[in-house]
Amino acid sequence: MFYSNRFHTENFALIFQALAFLILFKVYLKKEKLSFITPKFSLLWILFFTFLSFFFRQGNLMIIPPLFLFIIILNKSKIFNKKTTPFVLGIFAILVISLFFLPYIKLPESGILSKKGLLSYYHPESNLAWKTISVFYGFYESAITSIPSIFYYAFLLGLLIVLFELFVYTEGIKKILPNNEDLKYKSNLFSIITITLILFYFIFIQRPANYEYRWFFPILFAMLPITAI
Repeated sequence: MFYSNRFHTENFALIFQALAFLILFKVYLKKEKLSFITPKFSLLWILFFTFLSFFFRQGNLMIIPPLFLFIIILNKSKIFNKKTTPFVLGIFAILVISLFFLPYIKLPESGILSKKGLLSYYHPESNLAWKTISVFYGFYESAITSIPSIFYYAFLLGLLIVLFELFVYTEGIKKILPNNEDLKYKSNLFSIITITLILFYFIFIQRPANYEYRWFFPILFAMLPITAI
């Protein structure tokens, strides 16, 4: 009854998220044309589909920080210089400080930044939700209790491989550059950033006492490639 008679906005949000990620790697990084989408305007299309995902479901706002951070890392040589670094760090500091002061600021009763809008996802009064880390096991829970969840252990092994290649194997780090054609390390880095920031959101910002797996749909595009590895 629940799944047959309810309009699940997260499913539609997931479609637009997939399109944004497809354009990010195929058009923006590989510099290949995708139908009428060209590399020159790829960032605009990424933003367009990302915001469509958000407009279908407010919770999909959590995919914007990983995208934003990933693009910054790829273009760090252009963004961070003597003139721009103080400005960028200042904006980041303001955003972090604002997060802590939001509960004490008087906001309108309605609107996107209200207790019925985006701030309905922010619960600083609740305990930290470390239990949300178990979502990976839940996604891969074995249908037969006597058989171990093979995909869950594959995810853990893939995670170890990815972390080793990114942060221990120095040649891998050197390949995370905007002018390098090897997308393996870029995609792995994007997966790690996505998992880290989405878990950070649930643990430290939303802090749910209980959760539903559909809330974590945005993490699938990071979890599944790591499991495939």
